[in-house]
Amino acid sequence: MLRGTFKRCSLILALAGMCAAVQVRVQAQTTPALQQLNSYLNGIGIAQADARAQKIATIHTREEADQRQAEVRSKILKLIGGLPEHPRPVRVKQFATVAGDGFRIENIAYESLPEFYVTANVYVPASGAGPFPAIVITPGHGAGKQSEFNWAANFARAGIVALVVDPLGQGERMQHYDPEIASSKIERLGEHEHASLSSLLIGDHVSRYFINDGISGVDYLSERKDVDARHIGAFGCSGGGTITAYLAALDPRISVAATACYITSLKELFPTQGPQDAEQTLPRFAAEGLDFADWVELAAPRPYAIVSTMQDMFPFAGAQQTYDEAKRFYGLFGAADNLQWITGPGGHGNLGPISNQLLAFLATNLKASATAPEFKQFRAPDADDLTATHTGQISTSLNSKTVESLNRERPSIRTGAPNGIRAEIRQTAAIVAQPGPSPTVSVHERGATGRLSRSDAFDPK
Repeated sequence: MLRGTFKRCSLILALAGMCAAVQVRVQAQTTPALQQLNSYLNGIGIAQADARAQKIATIHTREEADQRQAEVRSKILKLIGGLPEHPRPVRVKQFATVAGDGFRIENIAYESLPEFYVTANVYVPASGAGPFPAIVITPGHGAGKQSEFNWAANFARAGIVALVVDPLGQGERMQHYDPEIASSKIERLGEHEHASLSSLLIGDHVSRYFINDGISGVDYLSERKDVDARHIGAFGCSGGGTITAYLAALDPRISVAATACYITSLKELFPTQGPQDAEQTLPRFAAEGLDFADWVELAAPRPYAIVSTMQDMFPFAGAQQTYDEAKRFYGLFGAADNLQWITGPGGHGNLGPISNQLLAFLATNLKASATAPEFKQFRAPDADDLTATHTGQISTSLNSKTVESLNRERPSIRTGAPNGIRAEIRQTAAIVAQPGPSPTVSVHERGATGRLSRSDAFDPK
């Protein structure tokens, strides 16, 4: 009995060892192949970035800069499938209001599209005469709006209304929330990737929904009587920095912006970190002659801060390259001083050492004041106090639509003749190879004898 068990255990261990050995050999064979593939693809991307840089170097006048902005905006809108039409005024659901230290927090959900809700906290100064300047804060990949309490509290204490939103797939906006497990059916960042798939299938990009959420947030703030619509800013870090860059580039109502721990250059990003999450990676972006600097340059001449940490996963050297290029571009508008590069030590998201400088940049530009507020730490309330909906999710409280349901409803503006669809797929995927002739297929029929006999061959075309 023991001898048999020992033999079975020995066999299992031997098989496990063989599998491990095979895995090591496969990995040893695969790693060099992946490195070669990555090197090949990086070479293409870097060559495209270099070609773009040469083109940018030929821009020497304000008129040429204006033309570049128009071209870039048109390209980006085409890449993402355009921006959705959204009705105004913005429909808003009001929930609880919570008292803070020198401000109040209004919990709301606004529609960025009909029945597509964005949950948010609105931090309103408790003193002072409005209308107040305002700012849209987009959190990075994480818990959602509650993670930005400290920043929002500081803005409100400085006399600035702060709208902090839950990004798509985060906080109360899980697109695949399952009440039985009290979580999303897919892993956290998978919410973004999954939403991207249905958008790509109809020729769009999921970033159009992230951008539209922000634009609708600006609409909402503009419609508030206690907000000065001429002075609305935008701020975000990491994934929030991405959406802030998009929003400042595509909505001219943003009067000042700060993008933290996002801006770099493709030339530095490709061989290090590589492509990012779905909403951060636009198909054909490099092939269309675009780079990170274009997000910044679309905002010119409005005040803008590129915020970088020296050990960030978004390469610091790339931020330097983008800043240098964008500084010259801003200079063509006579506004070189409007572009700032705020830098600090540490890794990704380490804004603590530069929080005073960052808050001062945004507050003074929004309030046109020479007095810079000091960043302070505030004790965050319970998470429930920052939760807008009754169940904690828009799907179960408001029966909100999802990206997938919106995409199913979206008019088939890109459908047409099969050859046209094939051409679009080939262009988007950069497919060069041409298909060969269709194979000849032989059909065999079973006769009365039960044997297979060959019928005339036919071409399926």
